[in-house]
Amino acid sequence: MDLDHPVETIFAEVDFSAVEASGKYVCSICGYVYDPAEHEGVAFEDLPEDWTCPRCRQSKDKFNRA
Repeated sequence: MDLDHPVETIFAEVDFSAVEASGKYVCSICGYVYDPAEHEGVAFEDLPEDWTCPRCRQSKDKFNRA
């Protein structure tokens, strides 16, 4: 590997700022996907703090952005 002459990458031309977030979150315990489109447009962040996964009853902190 020659660090003085790095290989050109195709990602240098990709504009990632145009990528929109899906708004989906995935439970890291059971894999349940929270999709705002299936919940009257309610964003995951707007759910109450005591909301739990409908499948495994884990708290919101067990979810990761999809």
